[in-house]
Amino acid sequence: MTVDLNGIFRGAAASVWNYRRSSACPGIEFASWRGDHSQALAPHFHDEDQFTLMLRGRRRFVVGSTVIEVEQGECLFVPAGLPHGPVKVADCPAACVNVYASPTVAGRSVAISRMLEPRLQDGLPSWEELSCVLGEWQQSTVEMSSYGNIDRLCSHLLTRDEPVALIAARLGCSREAFSRRFSREVGMPPHAYRIACRLNHARELLRDGEAVASTAAASGFADQSHLGRWFRKSFGVSPAVYRRVTFVPDSPT
Repeated sequence: MTVDLNGIFRGAAASVWNYRRSSACPGIEFASWRGDHSQALAPHFHDEDQFTLMLRGRRRFVVGSTVIEVEQGECLFVPAGLPHGPVKVADCPAACVNVYASPTVAGRSVAISRMLEPRLQDGLPSWEELSCVLGEWQQSTVEMSSYGNIDRLCSHLLTRDEPVALIAARLGCSREAFSRRFSREVGMPPHAYRIACRLNHARELLRDGEAVASTAAASGFADQSHLGRWFRKSFGVSPAVYRRVTFVPDSPT
């Protein structure tokens, strides 16, 4: 069995992020977008590697202080854990497929490659073509810094649920100095990073079928509305819609 990737767009509303999964590809999630522009989202990161395949138009991302543009026929790789902020590109019809997969590529570099199959530029790829792109892409036109201090800095926020000022004091600096350094080296402020961690935890729970209200409580949000506001800003859909994700149809080989 293979995945019918045309099912990613089949019946999908324009200008709405549509999330899909398939029993044929456990552990992989798809998200598609098509509309008269590419949508802006709040800076965030994923626990999975992200591959963005531009089928039409272009998308723009801010990673650290660098602006990256991905054109039709290109594939963007964003490693797990790296904050990035999609920026709206007006008056430019766009269609893309995001693929989220378990981290397999070492390092924290962003890269863009040309799609290896020309047919990908003309319409939706087959699963075999997509597998070719994900399995054989090569870093080429963009190479970001490695963000070597991310793990050490983030560990201070993840290991203890305490105020940033106390974390900064343990490191021998002021809250402001720590926040400036964290923002510079990680790509988002400490508070926003913590929220992104909670959102990724919420995403896991929703994938497992947890109710939205209990997901909000379990992932550290004040209530269901609080989770909903942040979830929509970062992922483009409400938690309830994400929880009811559609499965891509399987096709016989």
